[in-house]
Amino acid sequence: MTRRRIRVVCETPITIYSTQQAHRTLGASPALRDGREWVCGFNAITAHLKTRFSHRFDDLSAEQIADSTAWTAFIQSAARPLLDLSLYVSFENYRLTTRPAFTHILPWHANYIIPPKRRAAARARTEHLGLSALDVDTVHDVPDNASPPKSGADREIEGRASLLLPRKNTVRSMLAKPEYAARFRLDTVMNALFAPLHALLGHKEYLLGGKRPSALDCLAFGYLALMTYPPVPQNWLQETMERKWPKL
Repeated sequence: MTRRRIRVVCETPITIYSTQQAHRTLGASPALRDGREWVCGFNAITAHLKTRFSHRFDDLSAEQIADSTAWTAFIQSAARPLLDLSLYVSFENYRLTTRPAFTHILPWHANYIIPPKRRAAARARTEHLGLSALDVDTVHDVPDNASPPKSGADREIEGRASLLLPRKNTVRSMLAKPEYAARFRLDTVMNALFAPLHALLGHKEYLLGGKRPSALDCLAFGYLALMTYPPVPQNWLQETMERKWPKL
Protein backbone atom coordinates (compact mmCIF):
# COMPACT_ATOMS: atom_id res chain seq x y z
CA MET A 1 0.00 0.00 0.00
CA THR A 2 1.31 3.43 -0.96
CA ARG A 3 0.10 6.36 1.04
CA ARG A 4 1.12 9.93 1.60
CA ARG A 5 0.25 11.98 4.67
CA ILE A 6 -0.31 15.72 4.26
CA ARG A 7 -1.13 18.58 6.60
CA VAL A 8 -2.79 21.79 5.49
CA VAL A 9 -2.84 23.89 8.67
CA CYS A 10 -5.02 21.33 10.38
CA GLU A 11 -4.68 19.34 13.58
CA THR A 12 -6.30 16.23 12.08
CA PRO A 13 -3.91 14.37 9.77
CA ILE A 14 -5.13 13.77 6.24
CA THR A 15 -3.85 10.68 4.46
CA ILE A 16 -4.07 10.01 0.73
CA TYR A 17 -4.19 6.32 -0.16
CA SER A 18 -3.30 5.42 -3.73
CA THR A 19 -3.57 1.65 -3.92
CA GLN A 20 -5.05 -1.30 -2.09
CA GLN A 21 -6.48 0.40 1.01
CA ALA A 22 -8.45 2.72 -1.24
CA HIS A 23 -9.81 -0.16 -3.31
CA ARG A 24 -10.75 -2.21 -0.26
CA THR A 25 -12.60 0.73 1.25
CA LEU A 26 -14.19 2.50 -1.71
CA GLY A 27 -13.40 0.47 -4.81
CA ALA A 28 -11.45 3.34 -6.37
CA SER A 29 -8.24 5.31 -6.02
CA PRO A 30 -6.80 7.70 -5.12
CA ALA A 31 -8.72 8.04 -1.87
CA LEU A 32 -8.40 10.57 0.92
CA ARG A 33 -9.09 9.84 4.56
CA ASP A 34 -9.93 12.90 6.63
CA GLY A 35 -10.57 11.68 10.17
CA ARG A 36 -13.42 9.20 9.74
CA GLU A 37 -14.46 10.54 6.36
CA TRP A 38 -13.35 8.91 3.09
CA VAL A 39 -13.33 10.69 -0.26
CA CYS A 40 -12.29 9.03 -3.54
CA GLY A 41 -11.35 10.34 -6.97
CA PHE A 42 -9.43 13.46 -7.95
CA ASN A 43 -12.49 15.68 -8.47
CA ALA A 44 -14.08 14.70 -5.16
CA ILE A 45 -10.79 15.12 -3.26
CA THR A 46 -10.26 18.56 -4.80
CA ALA A 47 -13.79 19.65 -3.88
CA HIS A 48 -13.31 18.34 -0.32
CA LEU A 49 -10.04 20.20 0.17
CA LYS A 50 -11.55 23.39 -1.23
CA THR A 51 -14.33 23.14 1.33
CA ARG A 52 -11.97 22.48 4.23
CA PHE A 53 -9.23 24.93 3.31
CA SER A 54 -10.79 27.49 1.00
CA HIS A 55 -8.51 30.27 2.28
CA ARG A 56 -5.45 28.31 1.14
CA PHE A 57 -6.77 26.95 -2.12
CA ASP A 58 -6.94 28.25 -5.68
CA ASP A 59 -7.65 31.95 -5.96
CA LEU A 60 -9.26 31.72 -9.39
CA SER A 61 -11.70 33.93 -11.27
CA ALA A 62 -15.04 32.58 -12.49
CA GLU A 63 -13.60 32.23 -16.00
CA GLN A 64 -10.55 30.34 -14.71
CA ILE A 65 -12.77 28.00 -12.69
CA ALA A 66 -14.80 27.21 -15.81
CA ASP A 67 -11.60 26.65 -17.80
CA SER A 68 -10.23 24.41 -15.05
CA THR A 69 -13.37 22.25 -15.08
CA ALA A 70 -13.24 21.81 -18.86
CA TRP A 71 -9.51 21.12 -18.97
CA THR A 72 -9.73 18.66 -16.08
CA ALA A 73 -12.28 16.60 -18.02
CA PHE A 74 -10.12 16.82 -21.13
CA ILE A 75 -6.92 15.66 -19.41
CA GLN A 76 -8.66 12.77 -17.68
CA SER A 77 -10.23 11.54 -20.93
CA ALA A 78 -7.16 12.02 -23.16
CA ALA A 79 -4.38 10.97 -20.79
CA ARG A 80 -5.83 7.77 -19.39
CA PRO A 81 -5.70 5.85 -22.70
CA LEU A 82 -2.02 6.76 -23.05
CA LEU A 83 -1.22 5.41 -19.60
CA ASP A 84 -3.26 2.29 -20.35
CA LEU A 85 -1.22 1.75 -23.51
CA SER A 86 2.13 2.50 -21.94
CA LEU A 87 1.84 0.69 -18.61
CA TYR A 88 -0.55 -2.17 -19.39
CA VAL A 89 -1.15 -2.85 -23.09
CA SER A 90 2.53 -2.71 -24.04
CA PHE A 91 3.64 -6.20 -23.06
CA GLU A 92 7.29 -5.32 -22.42
CA ASN A 93 6.38 -2.37 -20.22
CA TYR A 94 3.84 -4.42 -18.31
CA ARG A 95 6.18 -7.38 -17.85
CA LEU A 96 9.29 -5.45 -16.84
CA THR A 97 7.87 -2.38 -15.04
CA THR A 98 4.19 -2.45 -14.11
CA ARG A 99 3.86 -5.99 -12.80
CA PRO A 100 7.09 -5.85 -10.73
CA ALA A 101 5.81 -2.59 -9.19
CA PHE A 102 2.66 -4.38 -8.06
CA THR A 103 4.78 -7.18 -6.62
CA HIS A 104 6.36 -4.75 -4.17
CA ILE A 105 3.06 -3.46 -2.76
CA LEU A 106 0.62 -6.39 -2.98
CA PRO A 107 0.42 -9.59 -0.92
CA TRP A 108 1.67 -12.53 -2.96
CA HIS A 109 -1.75 -14.00 -3.68
CA ALA A 110 -3.13 -10.69 -5.00
CA ASN A 111 -0.43 -10.56 -7.67
CA TYR A 112 -2.22 -13.37 -9.49
CA ILE A 113 -5.49 -11.45 -9.56
CA ILE A 114 -5.14 -7.66 -9.54
CA PRO A 115 -2.42 -6.96 -12.18
CA PRO A 116 -3.96 -9.28 -14.84
CA LYS A 117 -7.41 -7.86 -14.09
CA ARG A 118 -6.17 -4.29 -14.49
CA ARG A 119 -4.37 -5.17 -17.71
CA ALA A 120 -7.49 -6.78 -19.14
CA ALA A 121 -9.49 -3.65 -18.28
CA ALA A 122 -6.87 -1.40 -19.92
CA ARG A 123 -6.89 -3.54 -23.06
CA ALA A 124 -10.68 -3.30 -23.21
CA ARG A 125 -10.63 0.49 -22.74
CA THR A 126 -8.14 0.99 -25.58
CA GLU A 127 -9.39 -1.66 -27.99
CA HIS A 128 -11.12 0.97 -30.16
CA LEU A 129 -7.76 2.67 -30.83
CA GLY A 130 -6.54 -0.27 -32.93
CA LEU A 131 -3.18 -0.52 -31.16
CA SER A 132 -3.12 -4.20 -30.31
CA ALA A 133 0.27 -4.42 -32.09
CA LEU A 134 1.75 -3.11 -28.82
CA ASP A 135 0.61 -6.34 -27.17
CA VAL A 136 2.59 -9.41 -28.23
CA ASP A 137 -0.20 -11.59 -26.84
CA THR A 138 -2.37 -10.58 -29.80
CA VAL A 139 -0.10 -9.65 -32.69
CA HIS A 140 -0.08 -13.22 -33.94
CA ASP A 141 -3.84 -13.64 -33.88
CA VAL A 142 -5.18 -14.61 -37.33
CA PRO A 143 -8.01 -12.35 -38.56
CA ASP A 144 -11.31 -13.89 -39.57
CA ASN A 145 -10.83 -12.89 -43.22
CA ALA A 146 -7.29 -14.24 -43.47
CA SER A 147 -6.45 -15.77 -46.84
CA PRO A 148 -5.73 -19.53 -47.06
CA PRO A 149 -2.10 -20.71 -46.92
CA LYS A 150 -0.21 -20.51 -50.17
CA SER A 151 1.27 -23.51 -51.90
CA GLY A 152 4.98 -23.95 -52.47
CA ALA A 153 4.55 -23.13 -56.18
CA ASP A 154 2.73 -19.87 -55.36
CA ARG A 155 5.47 -18.82 -52.98
CA GLU A 156 8.16 -19.64 -55.54
CA ILE A 157 6.41 -17.55 -58.22
CA GLU A 158 6.01 -14.61 -55.85
CA GLY A 159 9.66 -14.91 -54.82
CA ARG A 160 10.88 -14.75 -58.40
CA ALA A 161 8.56 -11.85 -59.21
CA SER A 162 9.80 -9.88 -56.20
CA LEU A 163 13.34 -10.07 -57.58
CA LEU A 164 12.21 -8.48 -60.83
CA LEU A 165 9.90 -5.80 -59.48
CA PRO A 166 11.20 -2.68 -57.70
CA ARG A 167 10.42 -2.38 -54.01
CA LYS A 168 8.63 0.80 -53.00
CA ASN A 169 7.38 1.72 -49.55
CA THR A 170 4.12 3.49 -50.22
CA VAL A 171 1.98 4.99 -47.47
CA ARG A 172 -0.51 2.16 -47.95
CA SER A 173 2.15 -0.55 -47.70
CA MET A 174 3.61 1.04 -44.58
CA LEU A 175 0.18 1.31 -42.93
CA ALA A 176 -0.34 -2.38 -43.70
CA LYS A 177 2.59 -3.24 -41.43
CA PRO A 178 1.51 -3.45 -37.77
CA GLU A 179 4.56 -1.64 -36.43
CA TYR A 180 4.07 1.38 -38.72
CA ALA A 181 0.31 1.48 -38.33
CA ALA A 182 0.65 1.37 -34.55
CA ARG A 183 3.18 4.19 -34.56
CA PHE A 184 1.02 6.44 -36.72
CA ARG A 185 -1.98 5.84 -34.48
CA LEU A 186 0.14 6.39 -31.37
CA ASP A 187 1.31 9.75 -32.69
CA THR A 188 -2.30 10.76 -33.27
CA VAL A 189 -3.35 9.79 -29.74
CA MET A 190 -0.33 11.53 -28.18
CA ASN A 191 -0.81 14.71 -30.23
CA ALA A 192 -4.46 14.86 -29.14
CA LEU A 193 -3.27 15.37 -25.54
CA PHE A 194 0.08 17.10 -25.79
CA ALA A 195 -0.68 19.70 -28.47
CA PRO A 196 -3.63 21.34 -26.64
CA LEU A 197 -1.77 21.26 -23.31
CA HIS A 198 1.29 22.82 -24.89
CA ALA A 199 -0.86 25.55 -26.43
CA LEU A 200 -2.61 26.21 -23.11
CA LEU A 201 0.69 26.55 -21.26
CA GLY A 202 2.25 28.77 -23.90
CA HIS A 203 4.84 31.00 -22.25
CA LYS A 204 3.15 30.88 -18.85
CA GLU A 205 4.63 29.17 -15.82
CA TYR A 206 1.33 27.51 -14.87
CA LEU A 207 -1.55 26.31 -17.02
CA LEU A 208 -4.13 28.86 -15.89
CA GLY A 209 -1.68 31.75 -15.70
CA GLY A 210 -1.75 32.18 -11.92
CA LYS A 211 1.14 32.90 -9.59
CA ARG A 212 1.09 29.40 -8.12
CA PRO A 213 0.03 25.92 -9.25
CA SER A 214 -3.68 25.20 -9.35
CA ALA A 215 -5.49 21.89 -8.99
CA LEU A 216 -5.33 21.62 -12.79
CA ASP A 217 -1.52 21.81 -12.68
CA CYS A 218 -1.47 19.08 -10.05
CA LEU A 219 -3.66 16.83 -12.19
CA ALA A 220 -1.56 17.43 -15.30
CA PHE A 221 1.64 16.81 -13.35
CA GLY A 222 0.30 13.53 -11.99
CA TYR A 223 -0.47 12.18 -15.45
CA LEU A 224 2.65 13.55 -17.15
CA ALA A 225 4.88 12.22 -14.37
CA LEU A 226 3.55 8.70 -14.96
CA MET A 227 4.35 9.15 -18.64
CA THR A 228 7.88 10.35 -17.97
CA TYR A 229 9.43 8.82 -14.85
CA PRO A 230 8.64 5.06 -14.82
CA PRO A 231 11.67 3.24 -16.32
CA VAL A 232 9.83 1.42 -19.09
CA PRO A 233 11.71 -0.35 -21.93
CA GLN A 234 9.29 1.00 -24.57
CA ASN A 235 9.49 4.69 -23.62
CA TRP A 236 7.76 6.20 -26.64
CA LEU A 237 5.74 8.55 -24.41
CA GLN A 238 8.81 10.06 -22.80
CA GLU A 239 10.68 10.30 -26.10
CA THR A 240 7.77 12.06 -27.80
CA MET A 241 7.35 14.55 -24.97
CA GLU A 242 11.05 15.40 -24.87
CA ARG A 243 11.32 15.67 -28.65
CA LYS A 244 8.10 17.51 -29.56
CA TRP A 245 6.78 19.07 -26.35
CA PRO A 246 9.83 19.74 -24.14
CA LYS A 247 8.18 22.52 -22.14
CA LEU A 248 5.59 20.10 -20.76
